[in-house]
Amino acid sequence: MTPSRSGSKLTYDGVTRPVKRLMGRVLLGRPLNRLVTSNHVWVVAFHRVDDLGFPDPLTCGISEFADYCDFFARTFRVVPLSQQLDQLGRHQCGGTLSITFDDGYLDNFENAAPILERFGLPATFFVATGFIGTDQVAWWDRSMPEAPRWMNWDQIRSLHARGFEIGCHTVTHANLGSVSPETALREITEARHRLNTELGTDVDLFAYPYGGTANMSAENLAVVKGSGLRCSLSCHGGVNAIKANPFSLRRIPINSSRGETADDIAYQMLRNLAPMKDKMHVDVPSETRID
Repeated sequence: MTPSRSGSKLTYDGVTRPVKRLMGRVLLGRPLNRLVTSNHVWVVAFHRVDDLGFPDPLTCGISEFADYCDFFARTFRVVPLSQQLDQLGRHQCGGTLSITFDDGYLDNFENAAPILERFGLPATFFVATGFIGTDQVAWWDRSMPEAPRWMNWDQIRSLHARGFEIGCHTVTHANLGSVSPETALREITEARHRLNTELGTDVDLFAYPYGGTANMSAENLAVVKGSGLRCSLSCHGGVNAIKANPFSLRRIPINSSRGETADDIAYQMLRNLAPMKDKMHVDVPSETRID
């Protein structure tokens, strides 16, 4: 293949992609994977799992998701997010990975959950309660040929009954980097109350909408900490130290918009070991981010 160029830079697909795949396959394959992963706590984030027929930065294809799950199962100790939180600060937390989903899309129930169950993998679903059971179209989905659908409360309860964790993601997918502390408190309190009522349990896991560093203010982080929640997860990339602050947990966002294989994802995981200067946030303008 003749490499394509942008200026003098070789493109990802032209030359470096095979090299990156090889790096991912070698460094996160046996016997090296334990050496590479054991000093960190890993969290990945998905949004949709569906076969759309066109590239979409929030969507992972169904077969690709199955391949990623196989990779996760072979490479990490996949545990529930709550178990990671219980073990933060302890050596046994190192090398663990938790799988999370944001927003509450129907394909999480129809496509992702059966694949997770096939591999015996736990996961946490963070839902924006105002979307559940509605026909509302989120602003970031309005340009899609067919708007994705949301789960209903019976499906959320089914996931919970099957052992999956459910977390809070506000009511309206609020930007906690810009709303007032009063609004943030209302969004969190009302969402959590609805989840507690529907599930009959205390929901104390939280991922903040949009997930960039600009999407959580210091004032609203204080609101989160004071609301009885036990964590706050971002979505701009990076991995976590074993002694990480549970209110500053990083997640690696994953999709298959460029046809990423499991080896590509392995390299992406490795790349997130590098010191992060909010790479994902810098690469994607904040007004277009919908993590």
